[in-house]
Amino acid sequence: MNIKTIKKLLKKKGYIYKDKLGSGGFATVYIISNKDREFAFKVQSSQQQGKLEKIKNECLLSKSLNGKNIIKTYSIHYDFIEENQLKIYSIIMEKALYSDLKFFMNFLMDGNLTRIINNTQNFKWLYFMNHYTLYFFLIQIFDGLKLLFESNLVHRDIKPENILIAYSFIVKLCDFGISTKGKPNLKLGSSTWCNEGPEYFENEFIEKYENCFKIDYYPIGLFIYYYLFREHIIDRKYKNKLNREQLIRFLNMAKEKIKKHELDENKEIKSFKNGKIISDLEIKFIDKGLGELTRKLLSSNISDRPNIIQILENESMNETKKKIKKICQINQFLEIKLFIEFRKKKKKKKKKFKFIL
Repeated sequence: MNIKTIKKLLKKKGYIYKDKLGSGGFATVYIISNKDREFAFKVQSSQQQGKLEKIKNECLLSKSLNGKNIIKTYSIHYDFIEENQLKIYSIIMEKALYSDLKFFMNFLMDGNLTRIINNTQNFKWLYFMNHYTLYFFLIQIFDGLKLLFESNLVHRDIKPENILIAYSFIVKLCDFGISTKGKPNLKLGSSTWCNEGPEYFENEFIEKYENCFKIDYYPIGLFIYYYLFREHIIDRKYKNKLNREQLIRFLNMAKEKIKKHELDENKEIKSFKNGKIISDLEIKFIDKGLGELTRKLLSSNISDRPNIIQILENESMNETKKKIKKICQINQFLEIKLFIEFRKKKKKKKKKFKFIL
């Protein structure tokens, strides 16, 4: 769909087109505004009935879900263009301040933030990847997944790109296009290939109702591993070649690596005495509670993964939540500085890299 059509649609609804934000398999997202503020405008169009059902599904789910860690939907719209018989579904939702979790965490790991407030005592957790930083986001992700569980919904496409970061670093789950109700003998369908667990290779269905929701917890284990070690468990070169045995072998290797780096908090805390920063690429420890949780999330047998209640009642998770509450009082002035740096980073042109083999 061209920009002229988008602008016409927006004008009828009282909005102004600002910029294109990104596009995926089913939709394109734009930044729009009215007199007061900016919004995200997600446009999905098709002439195929199958795709339209998925589009309608997301529109209805987006509107029905309401929670702190779920993207807020303000309105859904249906338009029909007679010229080419095109049906258009669109959603007007809140615009996440810091883009998605993948972009934001990579930005944090760049090291450029250390120069902003290098001597500030309260925010050391934010400028390097210790376990507090991960827990800060994980707690919110699981709170969002708990709401989906209580609504009897399986997201089926959890990944950093579908986790947005809003003002005050609030996590927002989004993109419910292939979400479905949990039920016995749930059909797996298809997801993002590198986030699919071993259960996708076994059969087409998840037999037990309580295991349906654990599909969404496995990708969180992949996410934790990547941000601890800066490497993917599943190499992208294996696309269309990966089988169940290979995947289980990679998962077992990853779990062994996590276990090797686990340390008790008393030993770990010494590494950060007086705010000393350990380079991301020289990680020497993983908080024991976080390591155990990650290994369970990466279980090749879906029944062995913890359910959402076990995750949220995890002793290490709860203890860390109390500490984070004390040390992570967001300071508005510092966040303004962070946002300025973030905007600068986004506007910079991509550098060209030479690879030496």
